[in-house]
Amino acid sequence: MTYDTSGCLSQQDISRLATGSLQGSELSLLTDHLDQCERCQNTLAEFTHQTLGLEKSLSKLTLVDIENAGNTYNQEQAKLTAELGSRLGEKASKLAEQTALFSTPCQLGQYELHGLIAPGGMGEVYRASHRRLKREVAIKVIRRNQQENRVFYQSFLREIETLGQLDHPNMVRAFDAIEYDGYLFLVMEFLDGVSLKESARNHQPLSLTQVLDIMLALTRAVGHLHDNGYLHLDIKPSNVMVLKESPPKLIDYGLALPLSDASQPGVMIRRGTEGYMPPEQLSSGRVSQRTDIYGTGKVFSFLLGECLDSQLSRRQLLIIRSLEQLISEMTMEDPSARLSDASMVEQRLTSLSSDNKPESSLLYLGKKTLAPIASKYRGISILGLMVIGFVISQLNQGSVVDFKAKSLEEEKRVAWTNLLADADFTNSIGMPFNLIPDGQFDTETKIRIGDESFGLKNTIAIRSPIYIGTCEVTLGQYREVMGDHESQFFPEGPSSELLPVESLSIDDAIEFCRRLSNRESEKQAGRLYRIPTSDEWEFACRAGGTGAFSFGDKAWQMDTHGWYNGNAGQPKVVGKKRANGWGLYDTHGNVHELVMLEDDEMERIHELAGSRHWWGFRGGSWAVSADYSTCNQLYIVARPDLYTGDGSVGFRVVCDMLAAGDDAESMSRADSLTVNSNQPYIVSIDLRGTPNPPPLRTLNAKLFRESESVHYWTTDQLNEWAEIEYLFELPSPVEAVVEFEHLAWVYNDNHYPSFDPECQGTVEVAGDDGQWHVIFHSESGTPVVDNRVNVLPLLVGSTSVGLRAKLFAKKKGKNDYFSQFLRRGDHVEPHQLGFILRKPQ
Repeated sequence: MTYDTSGCLSQQDISRLATGSLQGSELSLLTDHLDQCERCQNTLAEFTHQTLGLEKSLSKLTLVDIENAGNTYNQEQAKLTAELGSRLGEKASKLAEQTALFSTPCQLGQYELHGLIAPGGMGEVYRASHRRLKREVAIKVIRRNQQENRVFYQSFLREIETLGQLDHPNMVRAFDAIEYDGYLFLVMEFLDGVSLKESARNHQPLSLTQVLDIMLALTRAVGHLHDNGYLHLDIKPSNVMVLKESPPKLIDYGLALPLSDASQPGVMIRRGTEGYMPPEQLSSGRVSQRTDIYGTGKVFSFLLGECLDSQLSRRQLLIIRSLEQLISEMTMEDPSARLSDASMVEQRLTSLSSDNKPESSLLYLGKKTLAPIASKYRGISILGLMVIGFVISQLNQGSVVDFKAKSLEEEKRVAWTNLLADADFTNSIGMPFNLIPDGQFDTETKIRIGDESFGLKNTIAIRSPIYIGTCEVTLGQYREVMGDHESQFFPEGPSSELLPVESLSIDDAIEFCRRLSNRESEKQAGRLYRIPTSDEWEFACRAGGTGAFSFGDKAWQMDTHGWYNGNAGQPKVVGKKRANGWGLYDTHGNVHELVMLEDDEMERIHELAGSRHWWGFRGGSWAVSADYSTCNQLYIVARPDLYTGDGSVGFRVVCDMLAAGDDAESMSRADSLTVNSNQPYIVSIDLRGTPNPPPLRTLNAKLFRESESVHYWTTDQLNEWAEIEYLFELPSPVEAVVEFEHLAWVYNDNHYPSFDPECQGTVEVAGDDGQWHVIFHSESGTPVVDNRVNVLPLLVGSTSVGLRAKLFAKKKGKNDYFSQFLRRGDHVEPHQLGFILRKPQ
């Protein structure tokens, strides 16, 4: 591809595009340039208009040319058919109409053509209506200068054949295929709307509800294709239509292929659109249902990144996180680890769509182990409970006590940064936990008792979501609760405390849970710890998967997921291998993990083995092979009465949130949350080390340290807006706001809170109503505005407080960014928000 001195495409490239002779990555680069250059759009249309006399000679390709194009026309027909028309500017579109096959209005058999909808390099789509039925339709035909192109013609026939055999509300419908005056026409339903790509280009944000509806529609269309034996092979934003009065639809089946053809030996299919083709297709031409799943996942990613409205509620941020996890599973590089069935995707999306409704039970605690605190303080969300444990400080004898992990040595802090940042909540001794959803699946547990093996078919049903440790209990955590512990291994250095604890009995593990639950900070938070059941452990390990491992069925992939006897000779620091889909580390290796057996499980094992057992251990370890590290392995000690511990066995814990009123102990814990009406309730935000608490969400933001002592949030990339959002859940409603220190600093050259023509900054707060209110604001030419006096009273009555900053900077100063948020030095105490809270009635 070449450019002239003005940066536009050369006449040669324009000519090659107009005649359809461009292919592959070269075509992709050229059409990307057309997206941005109106001058080239106009040149293309003028060239086509002025060179109609050359059509015949340009279309007389040799057989070798055609066959070469057939092997390498990666993206060609899809790009030209569906997208080129949308690249033409207003002037170019008018010129393209002059080169069209028909001058409208005109008659085509039983159809009246009213106008050209989409002129392009290969195909033309006309708006038409049936003369007798008066039904509005779209009619597609190959452009006159491409009629002799065999590649395009075969693609058009394939689209006609595919649409003719399929009918689904989320697929464009074919009504007829006609031949008239030597031309072949496809008659389809008329779609009144725009593609996802056009929607993003036009800056038309979609709500989360709309995004989920589009995702479901696309998934159902793909599922219908697969169920009927077809692959689409060109799923991308420009092929998904968002309509005004109809469900979204998947279009353009020019690359569609019967599954039976794709599975033939030696078949290599490399056509599609770069960026939406999976690695195995690009490298070897292998296609399958997973090819379409990959493309669909990439479209989902486009929806979240380019189309989703940025104004989201805190409830919706939880759903976004689940969608990102789903996308990750759909776009895995290894096709065997990728989701393989559209019905699995549809099921997950249906559940998330239900969660998006305001009355969804996902957002509130109301069942068994998660009913806690919410039964007394109505409306506290799961997200709130995630944050309470490590965000909210509590009042104790008139002084502030932070709910945060004890300080660690710098080496340990670095090792734990990612784990703590990704966790749903962290308890008072620095143990990270993730929330696992409820669910059900069928499995066959492989039970090993001594030298004997049994298979136990079982339906695992987790009735309520649970919090489970993202890592195995470490030696440092165990020693903090239980005192000194003698390990079978004697590692050196501060990282030894991040090894999993081992060489302990089931009684030791139970006692650890009891003591941790009785620590004052954990009692105050209403948290109760226990060993997971065997069913809970397998459900959490699988992370929604159905393979032998959480990452699929390939044991050779264990090197990246767990420590086993093929890559370790003793326990290793936790959290170093790849996490499963729910953010849990080391489930397939490092140390085996103790579990408790359910009553019915104990009885069935007794029937099989003739002996009674009430505990066992799950997962792989450094001492066994990968084949013995699957999700469904359950080990039981033959003589549990003699077992005192082993260097390959440790444990992780489950945290239950106690419900106020369950018993006298839990009632006292809930009552301890009551605060004195004349004492401030303080929330601290500390950026001196790892952000504590971590923000709920960041966008283009980074934690900046201009020196060893000064730190603040600022923009990561200049000329792009940054956002930092926090959420704080309070144990009772706000009576008054008593302290809200300076939170935003927007600098000028004198380093004083003021306006500056190079920067902007806004800080907002929100209460239970979810409405954001500005408390600081500065932009070019406008001084800082402090609205705290007027705004903060709006938080009265709220049990949650949101804090959000939006920052913008055009350049750096000598040492600092201009826009800063939560600026503090080490010699200054963390930022504090102070509230007077009402006593719960």
